[in-house]
Amino acid sequence: MKNITRILILLISVALISSCSADKTTSPTIVEESKMPLSIGNWWKYDVYEVDKNGEIVGSILNTFTITVDKRDSVEGRYAYILSADGRKPGGYGLTVDVANDGVYFLQPFFYKDFEQIEMDYWSVAIDYNNTNWEMFYLDQNLKERDIENSGYTKKIGENVGSEIIEYKGVNYSTMNILNIFDEDVVTKMINTNDTTIFRTMKTDTVEYQFVPGLGIYSYTRMDKTPNERHFKRKEILVDHYLK
Repeated sequence: MKNITRILILLISVALISSCSADKTTSPTIVEESKMPLSIGNWWKYDVYEVDKNGEIVGSILNTFTITVDKRDSVEGRYAYILSADGRKPGGYGLTVDVANDGVYFLQPFFYKDFEQIEMDYWSVAIDYNNTNWEMFYLDQNLKERDIENSGYTKKIGENVGSEIIEYKGVNYSTMNILNIFDEDVVTKMINTNDTTIFRTMKTDTVEYQFVPGLGIYSYTRMDKTPNERHFKRKEILVDHYLK
């Protein structure tokens, strides 16, 4: 009788171990998209300030807006999240985002060159979880057409420049500090029978993100321009959010 009992206990133990092993192999893999929580209905509210060259706030709130995850849809080869923001400009605007194990992807729909909107519809990694430096896109601007000759490039690169501790709603979080740097250097030669005119276009524009895994983008800093052509830095800071 004792031997039978021992055999039954052994069989039950083996069954339990087999069951646990099966659970390990069939359990779903935890993907990194949880670092950027994009469930439909999630939202983030930001206050907007002008800041000086050191990032210190200048003056009072310029604006307040809320970004909301509206839906998912197929966009340029990805099943992406469509976000909208109110209060930023009349009619709001759309932002298309996708997430993967390596980072957060933004759809770059266009960029401006010589005041002309150039269509792109190009996915690029805005926030890279694994790399310190990465290329977001590169466009070769070498072109020769009749009396016009271009040489140079337009590119955008990403940099992870470290981390810091921020306090949000009484809780300390560690950030990933990310730069997205737009860089353009294009030389244009206009040739005719009498003369050769040379123009050079150089532009650098940097966007700074403070990204908190699991929470989202805590702050976003970029250069802005007023109607009277005054350039200043503006910073959007998270003040409230809702995550499912």
